[in-house]
Amino acid sequence: WIPVNPPSGTKQDAWEEYGSGWASSYAAEYDPDDAGRYYGGCSWENQAFFDFEGHVLDSVNVFKYLKHGAKATAVEVMSLKDVDISLTPGDELNLPDTVDAVYNDPSVRDGLKVVWDEEDLKTVDTSVTGEYEITGHVELAGMGAGKPVLTGDKGQTLETEYGIRFNDDGTAKVTAHISIANVNLLKNGSFEEDDRSMWKVTSYVGADPTDYQEKSSDAHDGDWAFHFWSKSDMEFSVEQTITVEKAGNYRADAWMQGGDFNSDAEVYLYVKIGEKEFTSDNVTLDGWVNWKNPEIKNLKVASGDEVTVGAYVKCKALSWATFDNLSLKME
Repeated sequence: WIPVNPPSGTKQDAWEEYGSGWASSYAAEYDPDDAGRYYGGCSWENQAFFDFEGHVLDSVNVFKYLKHGAKATAVEVMSLKDVDISLTPGDELNLPDTVDAVYNDPSVRDGLKVVWDEEDLKTVDTSVTGEYEITGHVELAGMGAGKPVLTGDKGQTLETEYGIRFNDDGTAKVTAHISIANVNLLKNGSFEEDDRSMWKVTSYVGADPTDYQEKSSDAHDGDWAFHFWSKSDMEFSVEQTITVEKAGNYRADAWMQGGDFNSDAEVYLYVKIGEKEFTSDNVTLDGWVNWKNPEIKNLKVASGDEVTVGAYVKCKALSWATFDNLSLKME
């Protein structure tokens, strides 16, 4: 496919006359839905062996290389990969000593030594949640025998052709993206994943009135939520037990909405740590999408403790609700 820029008329006219597009209108006889509608040029023009002026591109040499082989005169770095690190509050930040590079020779696998900016590092507070970017400096010149050698002007060859970014001191730039967030330790706390076997439902009277409902308007976010309704009185609990690896203060919470509850209904969030049990205040569910957010704070958990997070419900027949986004996070 050779792009055509006629001095007059349209490109489509030129494509038709000279056959430089991927198909002509005559192809409609056997392919009316594709070539018959979209004949002419295409988005791939100027992607093969000739430029806009009809001059041959280096890509034509692929046939010579396949037959006779080829060897690059120098191993070049084509791109450097940024670093992504996710932490929870209190974790230690350990940045890598090297960063991955993509070379024009796939047999080269060495990482390149990186020096991280000390001033950027001073801004990171790993004790609280936050997002940070740390600038890294990678020396690309003078790496010695057997190491990658970069050729050409850095401004034209590297920045334009390869997209490598540069710091003010001439070193190549990489960025470490640091995310410090309170990760939910409960599995599938939003019930979006198909496997919900980690959640245990116990019905204390009658049949189990619960299910998992796919209805975005009744979910706090996403499409799925834990749901219950019955023609009979209900009493049940839903819970998940995990082992906590890191000691610290934790908090549990959930989102709940529902209606048609009697005044003496019991709905609350609970946490069990060993023999100790903690509960939230009783939750009054009083209308559709009137979301309530029960929580239990300042839970002191030791490393290796088994922690159970759950919700308890005791209510009359025809009451209904959905629970979503149950979580246990470090404070």
